[in-house]
Amino acid sequence: MTKEFHFSWQWDLASPPEAIWPFASDTNRFNRDTGQPEVEMLSNVKGVKQMRMKLPVIRVEWEEEPFEWTYPYSFGVSRLYSKGPWDAMRVRANFERSPNHGTRVIYQSWFTVSNPFIQLFMPFVIGVFAKYRFEQAFRHYDQIIGRRDIVTEIGRPRGLSSSGRARFKSLSEPVIRQGTDASLVARLEDFLDRADELSVQRIRPYALADRWGVDRRAVLELFLRATRAGILDMSWDLLCPSCRGTTEGHTNLGDVRGKSHCNTCQIDFTVNFDHNIEVIFRPNPSVRPVDFEAAFCAGSPQLQPHVVMSQPISALRSLPVPLQLERGRYTLRAANVPGSISLFADESGLVQADLRASSFGWPPEQQRVSLQPTLNLVNATDADTTFQLERTAWSDEASTAADVTALQVFRDLFASEVVRPGEEISIGSVTLMFTDLRD
Repeated sequence: MTKEFHFSWQWDLASPPEAIWPFASDTNRFNRDTGQPEVEMLSNVKGVKQMRMKLPVIRVEWEEEPFEWTYPYSFGVSRLYSKGPWDAMRVRANFERSPNHGTRVIYQSWFTVSNPFIQLFMPFVIGVFAKYRFEQAFRHYDQIIGRRDIVTEIGRPRGLSSSGRARFKSLSEPVIRQGTDASLVARLEDFLDRADELSVQRIRPYALADRWGVDRRAVLELFLRATRAGILDMSWDLLCPSCRGTTEGHTNLGDVRGKSHCNTCQIDFTVNFDHNIEVIFRPNPSVRPVDFEAAFCAGSPQLQPHVVMSQPISALRSLPVPLQLERGRYTLRAANVPGSISLFADESGLVQADLRASSFGWPPEQQRVSLQPTLNLVNATDADTTFQLERTAWSDEASTAADVTALQVFRDLFASEVVRPGEEISIGSVTLMFTDLRD
């Protein structure tokens, strides 16, 4: 006999929803921090993923629908299991702003279980053990918000080994001789020693510079010199222009081609130096071994931080959605609806706006909305669809190929790193200055 279990937990945190959101919505980190096993993706077709847990004995496989979310107030996901202890699972997390400017977290989960043996243990495994681990994670995030250091892994610290630290010391000497501030080198050593596994899989120098409160170019030059010295490894990652996920990763610029394909969005795209190629770094295994394939969730809102809302709406239905936006331009799309509509958010915009998607597309005019609007999304089509609201601007925390290749330090250290002959890769804009110096 099939039985449904519903668990509802509530915690009050001191931090506001927008501060909690980057940690809570990073379900890859959250699942790791709450002790869940690693996962692997078997297939991914238009966002619907076939997943499997990496367990030695028990086989657990499921089909996972795309996450739905509204920044910074809620997210949810559903799974349908083909193998495993339960038949289906649904999760919904809400982050309500409390009167003292903190957050009330309401975390709900629903499990459909047909196995009588598993039914006996659900109240303890989920109702007691999982509840404790989840609360510990949320409390930990609440405590570290505002610090400049990196998130540490709950319960399983990592760091540089004695041999790794010695190698870092010896390899960093030429980096300092080349002009890098010794204090920045010390900060990099401290970061590699204290950062958790997930934080060193894809290190972004601009994001790290902002966290340290130092000059971005100085940190990027440090990373390039550390790569040449053998402390770090460098990768040229191709990003999908739609979901902005990584479609390819190459260790050499010469391996990058002018066109790529995104399996999630099922689109081909032309590569652009200004947007589609991000240069990321990771520790060299001789300094700190890292499992770069370790994953605990294949899809989460934090993987697409430029998407502030993703909401499914049934055919011929509407849904009011409260949002918190930053000033700037946004694009609203709906699956299977042609075109999009442009929104501009600022202090003088509309507090409420009706946005209607039909089989003919969207109204042509741009909408001006406030920074905390309620959008009434109307699905006027005869099919279910998902509305997505995206920031138009690309993140300035990405060190793009255009940023890196323009540096004299890069040209001095990586003279052989060039685009494959005959490969056409577009560049949004570039400025060339020719000078004739005499005496």
